[in-house]
Amino acid sequence: MGGDAGARPDCTGTQVLQFRAAKWEPKSGSGEKIKNRELPPFPGDSTSAATAINDNGQVVGISGRCDQAVGRFSALHAVLWDKNGKPTQIPNLGGVTWHTPMDINAQGDVVGFSNPAGPGDPEGEFISHAFLWINGAAMAKDLITLAGDPVSEAFAVNSHRQVVGVSFGGASGARAFIWQDEVLTNLNDLVHIAPDVLVSAQDINDAGQITGRVRDGVTGQILVFVATPVASSP
Repeated sequence: MGGDAGARPDCTGTQVLQFRAAKWEPKSGSGEKIKNRELPPFPGDSTSAATAINDNGQVVGISGRCDQAVGRFSALHAVLWDKNGKPTQIPNLGGVTWHTPMDINAQGDVVGFSNPAGPGDPEGEFISHAFLWINGAAMAKDLITLAGDPVSEAFAVNSHRQVVGVSFGGASGARAFIWQDEVLTNLNDLVHIAPDVLVSAQDINDAGQITGRVRDGVTGQILVFVATPVASSP
């Protein structure tokens, strides 16, 4: 939910125009009409972009300085805007760049990805780990990665605080994961579809159903999937 906010003093190089987060919502007593509200960056920043909203009107996104729209220095801060549009910073994993919320549940818990402190982070290298921030907590939880991978991203969280996303960068390629009960699990270990591979989990509902992308093991084609939990036998 971004919009062109005109040229800014910190825009240099190839980027000329700026972007800001926005929220569209119904106008009181106006039927189908909606209004557009710009969501301000975190104090001191010039750029913002929104990534998700919950049923309570809370919005999450990134805030930073003029850079690429998908993150890096434009994601110096992970931000939560309350229903009145006031931004507050969400705790990150300790780095400088790529602090990017991707989903917020009804309780206000947030997931996404964030650079921990490390070589390359101040320069904007992507070394992010998936994170979970429980509403009100002083710190974000590092969900780490699947074995052999340097990078992970969380994309969705449900009301039970089950988190799904992708782990990648290692020899095994991209793999979908689910995090629950303090354990990160390769989603492929819970299904029997080889040689197909669940490469990313994009969303999860309160029933535990997961959607995402699957790679056909024969053709290499990327398709979509829906995975439904099956009750364990007694």
